Amino acid sequence: MYHVNNDGQVMVCEASKRACPYKNHFKTEEEAYEFIESVNKEKYGLLHGYHFLGDNVNLLHSDKVMLFIDIEMTGNMKKKKKNARIVELAMKRVRNNVNGYQILEEFKQQFNPGEKMNPYASRLTGITDEMLENKPKINSYANEIQKFIDSSDAIVLHGGKNDKAALSQSGLNINDVGIFDTVSF
Repeated sequence: MYHVNNDGQVMVCEASKRACPYKNHFKTEEEAYEFIESVNKEKYGLLHGYHFLGDNVNLLHSDKVMLFIDIEMTGNMKKKKKNARIVELAMKRVRNNVNGYQILEEFKQQFNPGEKMNPYASRLTGITDEMLENKPKINSYANEIQKFIDSSDAIVLHGGKNDKAALSQSGLNINDVGIFDTVSF
């Protein structure tokens, strides 16, 4: 037996159906994911599957500009030292409307982090220390990156807490916009 918790995660239900606090129960994991898919499509349209961290879900249903950000780092921000540096940043600004998406602007750049890549992060991303040697520092692009952020109504991240921390550590501010995360925490 499986249930869907309040964060939209599928979990093995170890309690009896009556004792479980969650109301949506399924015999198979596949049925649970099909349920999530149907609910998200009904609620969020094309952006189904995104976990909302901010408080303005109406951004999904309107003619707003959304910024999709993908970040690669020297290591993992979850570790104790929390000082992984951004080595690659890709952004795409899109306008969300009833007809789909219109790409407004794109940005992709690698950066010299001033430190060595974690071997695991290097294997995972394919980015090596040698590739970054002659790349600019992220602060040389800070104004351009901040303009992308400031001209967007919402931001979509994959691993929002880590990405938000990495952007903040680089001197960038994303606190004034709604944030969606493709990973449920």
